[in-house]
Amino acid sequence: MWKKIKNWFKGEWNRGLFIVMSFLILLTVVFAFANAGLNRYTTKPATTMPQQQAETPAGIEKAASNAHIKLDSGQTKQVSETIREIRVTEKEPVYIIQTTGNKAQEASEKASKQEKADFSIVTDKDHPDESVELDKLDKNATVNLNQYNVQAYKKHINTIEYYPAEKTVGYTHQWKISKSGRYMGVGLDYDTDDNRVMAKVTYSW
Repeated sequence: MWKKIKNWFKGEWNRGLFIVMSFLILLTVVFAFANAGLNRYTTKPATTMPQQQAETPAGIEKAASNAHIKLDSGQTKQVSETIREIRVTEKEPVYIIQTTGNKAQEASEKASKQEKADFSIVTDKDHPDESVELDKLDKNATVNLNQYNVQAYKKHINTIEYYPAEKTVGYTHQWKISKSGRYMGVGLDYDTDDNRVMAKVTYSW
């Protein structure tokens, strides 16, 4: 009899855990997609500047600020060094915009969305010492631009945790929900002593 009762409670616990986890996952995914949709319609235009400025932390900070992205000094330095390396080696992820002046703004925005960039920087490939204004180009002129699409934060984060004192292991999957590095996720912790599984929701910034 006791075994039947125990098995019943165990079954109810598993069903309850499944319902809770399903609800939490659904809530997180809906929130992530809603935020992604909002970002889609609030994409900021690329920041234009001379090539040399794009290779400095100050230039990166300016572009990030224009897109309302917060970066620390380490991030701005890393991005500026990457852009310099791209120019020197002519490797990806530089995006070349070759079109006419009247389509330059549209091509730039399309490239940003395609690369899922948090912010973008555009320089004039033919006139690297000048800052091009995409909305003031001669509509029939041929333009040759470099666009650097920057993903300041990873889209997803997977975390595996181990707490020796509590003899607990855990796993968390987080989705980026803002361009300022905020994440929301769901996960599970397993207590090896009590043989218990615990659901969790996380929010990081």
